Amino acid sequence: MENSIEEKIKEIAETLENSKQTIKIKNVEFNSIEEAIKKYPNTISSSKEIITAIKKEILKEYVNTIKEITNTKQEISNNSTEIKLILKIIDTLKIKRKNVKILNIGTNIGIFVKFLKEIGFQSYGIDNNETISRINKYLEIENTKNQSIDNLNYNTFNTKFDIIICRPLIEDLTTEEIFKTFNQIFRKVFSLLDVNKFLIIKANRNNIKYSEILQIAEKYGFYELINLNKNTENEIHAIFIKKNSYLYNLKGYVVFLDKCNNKCIFCFQTQNHRVKYTTLNEFKKKIKENEYDFVNFCGEECTTNPDFLDMIDFAFEKGLQFTITSNCRKLASKEYLQNLINKGLTHVYTSLHGDTPELHEQITRTKNSFEETSQGIRNCVENNISINVNTVICKQNYKKLTEIKKYLIENLKVTKTRTSGLIDFKHENPTEVMPTYEEIKPEISRMLIYLNTTQTSFDFEKIPLCVLPQKNKKWTYYLEVVNAGNSPYCSNCKKNNECSQVPNQYLELYQTTGLQKFL
Repeated sequence: MENSIEEKIKEIAETLENSKQTIKIKNVEFNSIEEAIKKYPNTISSSKEIITAIKKEILKEYVNTIKEITNTKQEISNNSTEIKLILKIIDTLKIKRKNVKILNIGTNIGIFVKFLKEIGFQSYGIDNNETISRINKYLEIENTKNQSIDNLNYNTFNTKFDIIICRPLIEDLTTEEIFKTFNQIFRKVFSLLDVNKFLIIKANRNNIKYSEILQIAEKYGFYELINLNKNTENEIHAIFIKKNSYLYNLKGYVVFLDKCNNKCIFCFQTQNHRVKYTTLNEFKKKIKENEYDFVNFCGEECTTNPDFLDMIDFAFEKGLQFTITSNCRKLASKEYLQNLINKGLTHVYTSLHGDTPELHEQITRTKNSFEETSQGIRNCVENNISINVNTVICKQNYKKLTEIKKYLIENLKVTKTRTSGLIDFKHENPTEVMPTYEEIKPEISRMLIYLNTTQTSFDFEKIPLCVLPQKNKKWTYYLEVVNAGNSPYCSNCKKNNECSQVPNQYLELYQTTGLQKFL
């Protein structure tokens, strides 16, 4: 998509402001939902009582004035509705309605779900009310369930959604309970929405500020797109967009698994065994005893561990999404990847060390690993899974860094890349694996010239800052551990607390070649 979602929404705002406010159903335009129902009563039900209920219970709630569009700050006149805005968004993004899935949390008697279906959407609803559930069955309203948000996860309907509408009943709750409710809402819908999808929330409450809701939303990777009641703190009615696919601010459980199917020449996991690997029983015990938001599987290679699928099944039962650090070879199977997606996969972190099978497999020492990893990456991109692809600089590939990035970006359509240095590895002849910083500097500069011409985001890891170009800096630095190198050489450098520092292993091999402290 050439334009950003925000630019598309700006177009929607301009369209709304400059055109008559209408709803289009079956190529006929109506000024309100009421008009549409009168024209097509069978769309909802031929029952006069049900139409009356719609007017009293549904229309009254959904007919609101859009007061301001965040990106344009323009006043919108005339009555409009969430339905109208949804239709405008879908039409502007040129998405067919039949491909759009909408979930209504707190669907009441289900009329809204049925109406959305009749105008072309795939619609679903949940409500924690047994009486309402019986009414839904009586009215033959499909895809509605008697369920609370506590138990909401992917397997409720076995699908993700493009739009989720949530109307929490919080009038009788304490402030503490309200905060807990909104944390739960954003946490639960996170794994049910892909990036750039929409969450609509409407609720009435006097004792909680909208600004506090925004803080909760941002914690879970959601940002305000449209505030429909910006002039009052008494009502929460806003549309949020999910902009973050990775769970930076949530409580995660990091799981280390063994059994790798590559034999990389510089792997520190298999050589050093620095971490304790997690068993299935330990995993289940931890999940039961802690309130985690997600699970991060890493270590040697999680996807080849015999307990991995049982672990994600258990996490799925508990409503937890997960991320993986993987060589992506198993993800070359579309069926395998789809199973992970269905169980809550949100992010993949992987590596590709060459732009050809010969180079990559010289490093991984595993036949067919290049094509399998490439296909796994390609499958993730095609399924809109957030993926960051790393390349570890070594003696074998440092002259091909630019070509590797070109392959990732132009052939595999990757939008996030990382470049890492070597640290804490074992090899009989380490100088055959680790290049000098003097050798890699010009190749990093050449790579950056190319990357700066692309629309990708890129960063560095485990490379001393003094080795990286500081002028016209467009890259970012991922600092997992301060002083990862634990280097006495860096102790009096001005940036020693911002840098992973020089590995002692490098100093033993090459002394200070290619280094220049910030003094």
